[in-house]
Amino acid sequence: MNFVPPELLAHILGFVDPHDLVHNCRLVCKNWNQLIIENGSDVWKHKLQHSNSKSLSQFNGVERIRLKLPWYVCYQICLTDPFEKNLLRNSCGHWVPSYYPELDMLQFEHWDLLSDIRDSWIHRYPGGFDPFHQSADFDADFCYRTCFATHLELKKQQTIDLREYGVSRFILDEVQPKIIASEWFSGTENWPHIPGANPEYALKVSLLSSDRQSIIQQKEVLSSAEDWNEDEWKKVSLEFENYGPNVRYVVFYHYAKEDPRNEGLGTKMAGAIIQVALPVLPDLPVELSNIK
Repeated sequence: MNFVPPELLAHILGFVDPHDLVHNCRLVCKNWNQLIIENGSDVWKHKLQHSNSKSLSQFNGVERIRLKLPWYVCYQICLTDPFEKNLLRNSCGHWVPSYYPELDMLQFEHWDLLSDIRDSWIHRYPGGFDPFHQSADFDADFCYRTCFATHLELKKQQTIDLREYGVSRFILDEVQPKIIASEWFSGTENWPHIPGANPEYALKVSLLSSDRQSIIQQKEVLSSAEDWNEDEWKKVSLEFENYGPNVRYVVFYHYAKEDPRNEGLGTKMAGAIIQVALPVLPDLPVELSNIK
């Protein structure tokens, strides 16, 4: 097919399944191989331009053509679309009507609850002393605007298997894209109006190895009401970079409690996120047998 212009060939190959492109089509001849695994190739530009992937939702069609993405990142986007989306489930809480007490645990679906469920609940359309913060983080789960809240103590965590969401071993070990964790929190309705009120909030995120036990990196942040601004939600964020090979799991743990000196003055939490950032990197030497 040497008589086919490269531009036309790239357009045609742009319709081929990404797995077949990398593992079959590139074996046809040197020209095809070069066209497929060449960074900035028109093959991948065509695929990304017409993709509905969440990873590229922040870019329009023209911007996608101009992106400097390595071919193996383009391949991963087309295959599993793992970047720039929330990997946490039930990040704001499932609201359950009070007349269905047997469904209480559904409120905390996908979370490992480490404290007494009777000490926590789900706010529907949470407001209190301020308007609920207008952010896309809160719209990830359901049409209802909800949040977790506690009047005594709330401890829970969620473990994310990055491979389950399509982040390949090669991407994690060789590319090591930025991993971002964040959440919004605030006090419950009454605490700003009572002198000395001091509820607490803590977020701890751990990167675990393939054995699901060894901690490769861990970061945490602790905040009490004396650090908070009144009448607004506050966002905390943790970022991980250059974390080395063998990261496979992310554990998102958060903790909130009321002020022991002011009973009933607790904490609200919503919009929790674990996200793998879109990597825009220079070319890396790639052993194709490692690309799954």
